Amino acid sequence: MGVGERIRKYRKDRGFTQTQLAQKAGISRSYLADVEAGRYNPSLSTLFDIAAPLGVPASILLDDKEIDFSNLMSLCQRSDMTLNALAKIIEISGDDLNLIRSNRLPDDDTMNKICDYFNCTWDYLIGKTNVLNEIIIGEESILLPDTNAPLNLTEKVPILGTVAAGFPLYAEQNVIGHEEVPKSFLKGAEHFFLIVKGESMTGSRIYPGDKVLIRRQPEVENGQIALVLVGNEEATLKRVKYVNGNAILYPDNPAHEPQIYPASEVRIIGYVTQVMFDPNLKKGHV
Repeated sequence: MGVGERIRKYRKDRGFTQTQLAQKAGISRSYLADVEAGRYNPSLSTLFDIAAPLGVPASILLDDKEIDFSNLMSLCQRSDMTLNALAKIIEISGDDLNLIRSNRLPDDDTMNKICDYFNCTWDYLIGKTNVLNEIIIGEESILLPDTNAPLNLTEKVPILGTVAAGFPLYAEQNVIGHEEVPKSFLKGAEHFFLIVKGESMTGSRIYPGDKVLIRRQPEVENGQIALVLVGNEEATLKRVKYVNGNAILYPDNPAHEPQIYPASEVRIIGYVTQVMFDPNLKKGHV
């Protein structure tokens, strides 16, 4: 996978349009489009500018030709284990194992598992440095302190009982608790849980009493399930589609009708990234 393909993948994963990412990175949208299409190869400094708003190491965006997993192989040898044995211990898939063997980058969750296991950096694993706890930033390097300290792999995320107009999102009366969530789920973005109340999204297996993890952002792409606020009503979950200046809010339940509003009257709070359910609550069948 090339640089442009990686940038496109992480941009879409983070919910950014090309215009939004270009603005955050301080480059033009047309240049970003050319990079994603493979027409231009960005300089290392530009790569760092793009990686920063995506919340990923610049090394994750590198072309496969720049990756060398020799350091990983050495770590396995020093630990008296094979790569296959490591894969079983930390549950690396066969596909990701084949990517590593061919010096291609697996997904970021797999990389994070390996870094956590050996307490090393991404840059060390892919051969950008031979120092276990060093990261490379442009032409400079930084040594991470106390590499033997336990890693904080989770983050407390607030659980909201409701979201209503006229109140701060995290107002005291809204927050009913917190839950620890792996940082790999959050990817550096602001998130919160919401307790589902209505039945309008049961077609997507989202039921009353479920907790939905919502990434907070003011825009969504067509078809995404978003938490939306209209006028003075309580926020609700709906699929959003924009047509001719209007926002159509689609339920995933045939008993509910779509709602159409001028797009300017619909406020997007964020979009659903994960659904967590209580198995003790009785669910419908879909």
